[in-house]
Amino acid sequence: GYHSFLCQILENYRESATNDNNPDENENETDQESKHQNKWAMNASLEDAFVIAQTWVSTSMSNPPEHLESLTTIPVTLPSTQIYEGNDAPTTTDIPIQPLLQAFHHIYLDYTNPSSLIYAMLTSIVSSPIDYRRVALQNIVLIGGGSSALRFFGQGLATALSGAGKKACCGDIVQSLSKESEIEEKKEDA
Repeated sequence: GYHSFLCQILENYRESATNDNNPDENENETDQESKHQNKWAMNASLEDAFVIAQTWVSTSMSNPPEHLESLTTIPVTLPSTQIYEGNDAPTTTDIPIQPLLQAFHHIYLDYTNPSSLIYAMLTSIVSSPIDYRRVALQNIVLIGGGSSALRFFGQGLATALSGAGKKACCGDIVQSLSKESEIEEKKEDA
């Protein structure tokens, strides 16, 4: 659920910070600034992940989709930086959005990940009788804190899940059609 999403956000930012902090002999000032900016990730908390997700939701709601596609960072006031650095005044940190978007995809939209939401939905649909599948797909209702918190995440959770479902199903259909055509070609060749 949403807690797993927040944990995945933290994991992705920590991994990104670790990769960015690998020592390099050709380090310049930009690399040092990047290290300083990524320092927060190693001390980040679930509260930081929550603030990052909510900042992206509010950014998604207040900007047109064309603008969102060009964004690479978002300014966030992280609670842990105030505690870690001992600042009384809130400071804003520009953080990359890619680890956040990867976490969203991994937890909710990755139909190859057995712990993702779309995987659970598709597995449930496939295990139901074939006559009920269309009706089941047309009557999916998302409830709970995570679904309401993420309804405006990027293009929206419902839209993203619908797209991921179509991608998963179309991928399977394309694969099965290509296998059928290969079998027919082999029969014709024989």
